[in-house]
Amino acid sequence: MDIYKIYDDGIIGIVDIEKYKTFVHKNWEYDQLIDHFKVQMASMSLQIWGTGHEGIWNVGLQYNDDLPAFFRKFTGGISVGESGLFITTYSELSSVAMFRDEILPHEDSVENLISIEPGNYKIIVSQIFDPESEKSYEENLLHFIVNIFKDQDAIPIKEILWDENP
Repeated sequence: MDIYKIYDDGIIGIVDIEKYKTFVHKNWEYDQLIDHFKVQMASMSLQIWGTGHEGIWNVGLQYNDDLPAFFRKFTGGISVGESGLFITTYSELSSVAMFRDEILPHEDSVENLISIEPGNYKIIVSQIFDPESEKSYEENLLHFIVNIFKDQDAIPIKEILWDENP
């Protein structure tokens, strides 16, 4: 299992960096950004979810459908282009939404690139602990596991799950 450490302010995402359209508007408003996310999710270039609170999250990635014990989970779909996938945060997505020439990933987060064969994939995101529990604050534990495997019939999620704002 590959493990990624994500510094996040409440939303984590997986994005197809080749297909995802970054720019929204120089002075975007929150509702515009959320609508943009939903369009990108419907096109299978993005899957995002709320974490429950800000924090440092350990996200495990495994390339099969072996599910761990979990607090909650969802299943979605994502397409993968030649450039692979990228684990990102709300901060990065909102930053690139303001500037036409911004791209993902930012220099300081290239370690979150995922090299994977192009195609359509099913993803299952499992949050291991209740975000209100003490365990969700422990930096040495695995907080999320993302299972990803090829599935031509994968169906995207079109809403931001587990987020209290949208």
